[in-house]
Amino acid sequence: MRHERLAAPDGRVVTVPGGFSFAACLLPPLWMIYHRLWLHLAVWILGAIAAFFGIVCLALEAMGPGPWLWMAQVFACLSIGCLTLIPGALGNRWRIRRLKRLGFKPLGDGD
Repeated sequence: MRHERLAAPDGRVVTVPGGFSFAACLLPPLWMIYHRLWLHLAVWILGAIAAFFGIVCLALEAMGPGPWLWMAQVFACLSIGCLTLIPGALGNRWRIRRLKRLGFKPLGDGD
C-alpha cells in the first residue's frame, strides 16, 4: 500500500495511507469530523437528506398501485452505496488535498 508523507510548516510529518479507507466507508460523518473535512461533511449530509426523502417518496408511491416498489429498493441501495463507498474510495485523497491547502509540503511516497 502506498502512503503519502506530508510535512507541516512547523516540521511535523503526517503520513496518509493511499487507497480505500475502511473507516471512511463504515462511518463517513465521524471520519470527516475527525479529519476536519467540513465541506465534504456538509455535502454528505445534504446527500443523505436527499436520499432519505427520495426513498420516503418512492416508498409512499410504492404503497399505491404501480410498479414503484422496485424503484424504491434500487434507489435505496444506490443511495446507501454512494453515501458509503464514495467517502471510502476518495476520503484519503480529500484528506491529502486539505493538508496541502493548509501548507503541508509533500515529502514523497512512503512504503
